[in-house]
Amino acid sequence: MCTKINDSAFYNCSYLAEVNFPMCTNIGSNAFYNCSKLTTINFPSCKTISGNAFYNCSKLTTINFSVCTSIEYSAFYKCINLTTVSFPMCTHISANAFYGCYNLTTVSFPMCTHISANAFYNCSKLTTINFPECIYVSGSAFYSCSRLTTAIFPVCSAINADAFYNCYNLTTVNLPACKTIGSYAFRYCSNLTTISFPAGEYIFQSAFQNCYNLKSLYLTGSSVCGLAYSNAFSSTPIGGYSASAGTYGSIYVPASLIDAYKTATNWKYFSSRFVAFDAANLITFTIDGTEYQAEEGMTWSEWVDSEYNTGNWMFDTADGVFEEVDWTLVTDQNGTLLIKNPMIIDGYDYLVR
Repeated sequence: MCTKINDSAFYNCSYLAEVNFPMCTNIGSNAFYNCSKLTTINFPSCKTISGNAFYNCSKLTTINFSVCTSIEYSAFYKCINLTTVSFPMCTHISANAFYGCYNLTTVSFPMCTHISANAFYNCSKLTTINFPECIYVSGSAFYSCSRLTTAIFPVCSAINADAFYNCYNLTTVNLPACKTIGSYAFRYCSNLTTISFPAGEYIFQSAFQNCYNLKSLYLTGSSVCGLAYSNAFSSTPIGGYSASAGTYGSIYVPASLIDAYKTATNWKYFSSRFVAFDAANLITFTIDGTEYQAEEGMTWSEWVDSEYNTGNWMFDTADGVFEEVDWTLVTDQNGTLLIKNPMIIDGYDYLVR
């Protein structure tokens, strides 16, 4: 009964097509390195995948490691036909783990807390990522994930250098707990229009450089966020770039801090971009036990597309307006979560998940 596969055990077994090790708990380094015809693997008890374990297994399409807690460096490097991966117990993704898996479309890591450098580098078919427990995203983690549109990291505290560099279709970023954004982290995210940084403490050089459509930055924390260099917003509407003459961006900050921002190191170069953000005009409400905010008078569809929608909630075809009332959450007869009047006026019902 095999419980461990040693290092290089099946190295370069180029005709190996299927493996089944139901009791194996550890896969050693280079174990299936360059098994270029391997299509099916079954490791229901595996807890650790060592470095280069499935390096260049170019025929693998789907993997599911239900109890694996750690993926080591380059474990699935250039598994170019891999489309779906599921690791419900994994807490750490090491460097280059899925580097160059350019057909990867779906990833599930509900317990992952750390994503290391280049982990999903050039996974160019990824469209949506949600890492609900991730607190740290290392450098170039999603570099050139060119079809990525949505990135959700509700508890992440640090986005490091080049993390989303050249993710030029990225439109939605959810970072409600993020404190630092590294150098070039969102450079060339040219479809990003709005980003909110409510817990922000520091933005490094060129963080948003060449985000040609970035028009709104929300810095709603209780103290001035540090800015390493003014080039953080070079070639953006905030930094003075304008595709249409006279159409520039805005930086929204609490009214109590607007004067401090206008004189702060490096922020002073954007003094004409600051707009006072008055928290008194915000309505606070709860959906499924989580508090959210909305501007009074904002329509539901506007809220869904705004920086306030940190839970990625959706809406159907109806629309209504937020008003100052007692907000509640209800369900229909099937248990589906709905937002219902009096939360939204006009009596509309909204599917919210």
